[in-house]
Amino acid sequence: MKLIIFLLALSLNAEILVIRSYTQKTPQPKQPKKEIGEFKIYKEYDPTHRYAGGHDVGGGVGLDHSTSVFLDFDTVPAKVVGTYKSNTILPEAFGMAAYEQGNKFGGCLLAIENNKYDQAVLKAKQMGADLFRTQGKSTKINFTPPATYGWNTNGLTKNQMLSALAKAIEDGLLDLVDPDVIAECKAYSRNDFIDTDPDVRLTTNHFDFVMALAIAWQMRNFAKSKAPIPAPDPIWNKVETNPGI
Repeated sequence: MKLIIFLLALSLNAEILVIRSYTQKTPQPKQPKKEIGEFKIYKEYDPTHRYAGGHDVGGGVGLDHSTSVFLDFDTVPAKVVGTYKSNTILPEAFGMAAYEQGNKFGGCLLAIENNKYDQAVLKAKQMGADLFRTQGKSTKINFTPPATYGWNTNGLTKNQMLSALAKAIEDGLLDLVDPDVIAECKAYSRNDFIDTDPDVRLTTNHFDFVMALAIAWQMRNFAKSKAPIPAPDPIWNKVETNPGI
C-alpha cells in the first residue's frame, strides 16, 4: 500500500536523520511465499526482471544483525522480494549465505557492505558471486584507482542513500511488504546508528534492515536481468516460397 506521507528530517548540527512513515491506513505486510530457514521469499524469480541484494554485515555475536534485502526493480512499484536477518551468523558464513540467497534470484548483483567485516565480501567473491564494486577515488591525473568489492558506507554515501530511500518511499516507488522492514523504516533514527564503542560486542543499533534496504535501492541503476538473449535466425535458414509456382 502506498505510503501517503514520508517525512525525512535532517539536522546537520546534531547529525540526526529520522525516517518516519505516516499513513492514513497502516500498510499491510504480506506473508512470504516460501521460507528457507531465516530467509523469506515474497515473490518467485522472473528471469526477465532485474534484481539486486543489499547486505548489512553484523559481527555474529548476538547484537547487531546481518541482514539481506532483495529488490525486484521491474515491478511497479519495485518490490522487496527476499529478506534475511540473523545476529548469530559469523561474517564469513554470511558471505556464503548471501551468495546462496542471490542464487534464488538468478545469481543477481550483491552489494555487501565492506566497512567492518570484509570476510563476508571475500567469501562471497570466492564462491563466484556477482559483487558490486566501489570505484576508488582518483587523486592523480590519468590515474584510475582500482575498484574494491562491496559497498562502502561512509559519511557521504550514508546520507545520500538514506535520502534516496526516503524519496523513493515518499514517491511510492517501493513496496516494502516485510513487517520487520516496515517497522524499522517507521522507527529509524540516525542517532541509533552512530557507533561510539570500539568493541563490537558492546555496539548494537537494531536498524540493520534499513541499511540493507538503502544499499539495495542504490543498485537500481546497476542491476541487470539474467534472461538469455535469443539468437536471431540466420537469413539463409529461412525458406522462401513462391506463390506463383
